[in-house]
Amino acid sequence: MKRFQTAILCGIALVIVLSGCRLGSGAREARRLAVGQRYMEKQDYSRAVLEFRNAIAAAPQSAEAHYQLATALLAMGNARDAAQQLLKATELNPKHAAAQARLAELMVTSHNPAVQEEARKRARAALDADPSDVAVLDAMAVVEWNREKPQDSEQHLEAALRRVPGHLKSAVMLTNIKLASKDYTGAEEVLRNAADNSPASPEARTALGNLYLLLKRPDEAEQQFQKAIQLKADYAPALLALARIRVVAGRKDEAEQLYRTISALPDQAYRPTFALYLLYLVDVNRGIAELERLHREDPQNRGIRSRLVAAYLQHNRRPDAERVLSAAIAKNPKTCRPSCSVASCSRASADIRRRNRTS
Repeated sequence: MKRFQTAILCGIALVIVLSGCRLGSGAREARRLAVGQRYMEKQDYSRAVLEFRNAIAAAPQSAEAHYQLATALLAMGNARDAAQQLLKATELNPKHAAAQARLAELMVTSHNPAVQEEARKRARAALDADPSDVAVLDAMAVVEWNREKPQDSEQHLEAALRRVPGHLKSAVMLTNIKLASKDYTGAEEVLRNAADNSPASPEARTALGNLYLLLKRPDEAEQQFQKAIQLKADYAPALLALARIRVVAGRKDEAEQLYRTISALPDQAYRPTFALYLLYLVDVNRGIAELERLHREDPQNRGIRSRLVAAYLQHNRRPDAERVLSAAIAKNPKTCRPSCSVASCSRASADIRRRNRTS
């Protein structure tokens, strides 16, 4: 009897331990997903990817974790790996409407009719699963637009905007449809409604401003860009658009100050902005000097180095280009293979390696 009781107690203990493991795994997944979402809000996508991968490690069968990883990869421009994660998410949970919708949007861009048809099926399945989800409605609109059914696409987008009046993605797509049919008044109305329904969104104001630029109404465009900057002082797309307006208006001092401000933003992608403004619109020598300064400050920045090399080659300063590339190759022989973004970089580095072999 005693042995029987001991066995029961051990069995209960084992159940408790296994349950604890499952709960612990779920808690770890939830914690990683929450942290990843915070990084997404900060647009720190590389750290978000790491957290979502950790969530998958804690719960490999979680469709949501694979979906969240896909969204971060898409934000980084890695559509191929994102598609793999979306496919995995839909395999784990075929009723995950958001994953089906995002995967359909990627698949519909294929030139393969079979893949396009699969995209339509996935979008339709997502719509059947959740007909009120604006992301699903957007996906269905993209599919119908690619099937050359603009009226059906428009209906889905209008349904999305009825659901969420300030949803910018739906508004921008609907605006493009109206522009394609030359309904300029309708296009303006869509974006203005989106901006009015999202009063804290600099993205909406910037989209409306870009529409006004397209319609050749620069004064109204400038007002919208100013509103966007008031909402978010360091919002780069609005600052860039405003700087372009200043350039066209011949207000060079104001344009220069704006480009300096943009180059000083925390996002490293904008660091060369002022240098490129100088290079192409003001003075070549000043532009190259600014690129050289940036390169001295951050010699490991491949984007700046590639732009500097391209500027040297474009303006017949090949020895300077070779000097920069030689220094980079000496530190890392794989520097220009394939990280350089300009073809001239690879050609120049090949010349250097050829000279080294024959000398």
